[in-house]
Amino acid sequence: MRDVTDTPVVFLAFANDRGGERDGYLRELPHEARELRRVLEAAERAGWCDLVVRSNASLEDVFDVFQDRRFAHRIAVFHYGGHANSYQLLLETDAGATRPAFAEGLVALLAHQRGLRLVFLNGCSTERHAHDLARAGVPAVIGTSRAIGDRVAREFAARFYAGLAHGHGLADAYRAASAELRAHQGEPRRAYREVDLPEASGDAWPWTLAPDDEGNEDLAWSLPAAAEDPTGTLPPVPAGDLPAEPFINLHWFTRRDAEVFFGRGRQIRGLYDQVTAEEGAPTILLYGQSGVGKSSLLEAGLMPRLETSHRVHYTRRDQRAGLTDTLRQALAAEEGASLPAAWRASEARHDRPLVVIVDQLEEALTRPDPQRPDELARFVAAVDTVFGQREARPRGRLVLGFRKEWLAEVERHLAERSIPHGKLFLEPLDRRGIIEAITGPARSKRLRQRYGLSVERGLPEIIADDLLADSDAPIAPTLQILLTKMWTEAKTESASRPRFTTASYHALKSEGILLGDFLDRQLEAVRAWRPEVVDSGLALDVLAFHTTPTGTSEQRTADALRDAYRSQDRLPDLIQTTKDLYLLTDSSGDGRTGLTDTRLAHDTLGPLVRQRFDESDKPGQRARRILESRAVDWLADQPGTPLDEHDTTEVEKGASGMRAWRPEESRLMEASRRQRARDRWGRRARRVVGAMAVVAIVVFALIAVQGRQDAVRQAQRADHEAREARLALSNQLAAQAGAALDASLPLSLLLALEALEITSRVGDPRAPAAEEILRRALAEIGGHVLGDHGGSITRILSSADGSW
Repeated sequence: MRDVTDTPVVFLAFANDRGGERDGYLRELPHEARELRRVLEAAERAGWCDLVVRSNASLEDVFDVFQDRRFAHRIAVFHYGGHANSYQLLLETDAGATRPAFAEGLVALLAHQRGLRLVFLNGCSTERHAHDLARAGVPAVIGTSRAIGDRVAREFAARFYAGLAHGHGLADAYRAASAELRAHQGEPRRAYREVDLPEASGDAWPWTLAPDDEGNEDLAWSLPAAAEDPTGTLPPVPAGDLPAEPFINLHWFTRRDAEVFFGRGRQIRGLYDQVTAEEGAPTILLYGQSGVGKSSLLEAGLMPRLETSHRVHYTRRDQRAGLTDTLRQALAAEEGASLPAAWRASEARHDRPLVVIVDQLEEALTRPDPQRPDELARFVAAVDTVFGQREARPRGRLVLGFRKEWLAEVERHLAERSIPHGKLFLEPLDRRGIIEAITGPARSKRLRQRYGLSVERGLPEIIADDLLADSDAPIAPTLQILLTKMWTEAKTESASRPRFTTASYHALKSEGILLGDFLDRQLEAVRAWRPEVVDSGLALDVLAFHTTPTGTSEQRTADALRDAYRSQDRLPDLIQTTKDLYLLTDSSGDGRTGLTDTRLAHDTLGPLVRQRFDESDKPGQRARRILESRAVDWLADQPGTPLDEHDTTEVEKGASGMRAWRPEESRLMEASRRQRARDRWGRRARRVVGAMAVVAIVVFALIAVQGRQDAVRQAQRADHEAREARLALSNQLAAQAGAALDASLPLSLLLALEALEITSRVGDPRAPAAEEILRRALAEIGGHVLGDHGGSITRILSSADGSW
């Protein structure tokens, strides 16, 4: 798709007769070309138009420009200066001679140019051409009724285009040029060439503007309106050194960035009109939601445009000074000096009205100073001394910027003092403003030369629709983040000719373009620098230090940072890294490095930082929650309850990821550590006593076991000895049985049986000798009772008569 280049084009074509014939060469024509170029270059620098000039123009030159794709339907003004008559323009040839261009062909060409708003034929007798072009549909045409002198032709054209370059409409520029020339020339007839002076010129003015019907909207057309620049008729921003980059991420636009601040033209116009209105209110309130761009509008939009006619002092509420002293500093008033007198003295000294802009007014309510109760009421009382008496008011104005939720409170204080005030509510960027912010650096020739940016046609509308689809999203900061990322990517692709394309936009969109995504990515970038800074929770703690508990942004001084993080030697490097990543910014706005007074890069980061801080489970945040919930019991030197050992250890682990401990927190930790030491000593003592008891039990158990084992062994020895004794007795009886076998068979039998019984009682019934004797004794008796029985004999039964 083609790039966005909708800036109107002013095409100046000049043709002379270089043949040198008498009355043929127009001596003033080169001066006309230079003067018109000079006055229109101011409009070109403002981005209202692109200027195309063809000197010694031929017919081919004219057609080539109109057919050039770069200028297709963008040529809004076509100016011809040179010889002409009622039916042709005299253009040049390569040899310098004149060549006629007939009206019919020119009308056919110009009538089909959709963007054409004005044709100015600054030659002799071009009125017929003008009417033909008007009938063919060209909205406005300036022609001449007679032959005119080339000097007055130059003067009239220069004054007319000076009016256009200052933002006036076609009709107003025409009337102003006519009035000035009349003032210089007197009678209209003096504008004619003497060689063709009409005898009855009367009061007829030689230049005609067609159509001349009153109230024609086409005649109100102006360059700034065509360039969609509502500030076009305001004093321009003085040209200065352009910033290195056209998109500045989350920083607000300062005075230095005024030339690249786009998207708020209508609001700048409205605020400027209120401040400069002759009978306007002395105090103007600019209010809007957080992150809508109030500071940028005041410092980069309003301030530089007022500087041509006013002295302007922009300041923010100084936390250490308070609102009244902030105003006093702006007026350079000594302590105790009268503020009205200081204001009037400043205006008298510089011979200009003084406009004082006090921004961030709401901080008197969101960040109150205990040493200055009723700060806002006292400030309004001081303002009342300046503007209370109408006849004694200074010529300047006081502009107050603040968040919309405090409007009722501010108006209440002003009403109590009957201080007149005007209001301007700054709404979020609308579709038109978003498109302007995207295309702004690509529309002005000065900016295109500096940055080389081009934007694919249709892309601004796509981005605008995407951003507006989420009604709750903070549009301005989200757009700034997106454009900065797109610019970085485009510069990577081509450093000299960066280009915004639909493809690159969709690629970045898929990564997430909302503020929450931005915050998470930037914290990951901090982690890539030093993982422990993020993993400990320190980075989040430092960011949260720049917020209030309600999530609003909080400015911190360098001294406050040093005191709050006195134990963190990494603080200066961390602060600088977060500045580099557009998370924090130097609150003075001058871009200083190192440890300075800082605030969040954008107010809309406040709620997001606070949410992540409150939900974080990193060591620093866990430690801080434990301390802040328990340290309240240790305020005013009160002895509270120490932390248990687990919480004490958690706080120690998180110390590297949080601010320095407060006095009550240090006392709490000292007591907790002592309690932990006592608890640990008690546990060690109990463990020692327990171990000793276990040892004693084990010893006693071993002794008891040993005693039981000895008793068993003794019993076993006794049993063994008893058995051995019985066995010995059995053997003795068996021997006696053997000896009595021959002498007394019954005695031998009885002794053998007794020996067998004894062995049976000791569990070893086997007694071979006794059994042998028993068998022999039985055999002697003559019994065959046992037969072949081979087992041990333990008992013998006999019959009653003893025969068996």
